[in-house]
Amino acid sequence: MRRTQLLILSLFVLGACASETPEFEPTVDDPAVDTAVAAAKADGAFGARDISVGDTVTGETSGDGLVLFTFDAEALDQIQIEVTRTSGDLRPAAYLFEGVENQLYPDDFDASSDNVRLNYSLDVTGEYYIVVRAYRGEGAGEFSATVSCVGGPCAGGSRLTGLARADQCLMRASDCALREVPSYGGRVGEVTAARILDECLAEEGSDCTDACDAHPQLDRACDVIKFELTFLADQSRGCLVGASYCLDACNEASFYGYGEEDYFTSATCWDGHQGDSSSAEGNCVDYYAGLVDCGGSDYEGDTYDGCVALCEATDGAWDEGPWDSCIDYCDA
Repeated sequence: MRRTQLLILSLFVLGACASETPEFEPTVDDPAVDTAVAAAKADGAFGARDISVGDTVTGETSGDGLVLFTFDAEALDQIQIEVTRTSGDLRPAAYLFEGVENQLYPDDFDASSDNVRLNYSLDVTGEYYIVVRAYRGEGAGEFSATVSCVGGPCAGGSRLTGLARADQCLMRASDCALREVPSYGGRVGEVTAARILDECLAEEGSDCTDACDAHPQLDRACDVIKFELTFLADQSRGCLVGASYCLDACNEASFYGYGEEDYFTSATCWDGHQGDSSSAEGNCVDYYAGLVDCGGSDYEGDTYDGCVALCEATDGAWDEGPWDSCIDYCDA
């Protein structure tokens, strides 16, 4: 009998403990919270405080009270919100709103009686609101709140996705490949060229490794780059510098930017192939093919003819029509 009583008592105690620390829910259905966020958005009547990504602030709350913080973030930013009790018996809770009405569910979260940590991947550039309150009105006390960047553009990552990101990956990887090929002493065939490009894509990040395989629109550019690496590997440093400079300048001259339906920087700058068209004024393969440093006979890079050719291969790579402003540019 005594063992049965002890078991019942143990279950009662465990049940009481469980009720004291209920499982955390990372969203809240409370009209008062929605009203507070909307009012803060409208006129600041609820005193939303600014917090920058990377900062830690302090506050206090109790019962049904709440504290609002606001910060700006970019699409694709990955952030972590952490709220920790610093005094009292407060069980902190935090919730994130995109704008006024869109409450966000975290990618993952962890909570205890004195701390809550939530991770979000943001889809929209704009203003975000953090609501801090006592979870289920439990306790009162002071807290610290931190917003951290854990990935994405705020950590130096790309703001691009999908095909646009793959195009960016390919341009950066081709620049990496041009730096790598001299170490092979001219012994770069098709297999080695493919390996060099693949290794450089991997260096750009896990989202770049399939840039050539997953996007048929970039097949031609990938093939051109690998073929040209076999040629450039056996060229002088002056040739490689000229090729690299042309590609960098063409990238910067992009009138259309990444992500256009028919225009990809890697294809346009390497061989002038813009979507289904190849009628651009120039491209970097043609440019360095004519360089004396690359075995050509048309011009040296620091001559008038070299200036015109480089202009046509960079600014001119983005123009499909009659285009003679390079002459004006180099005449000046």
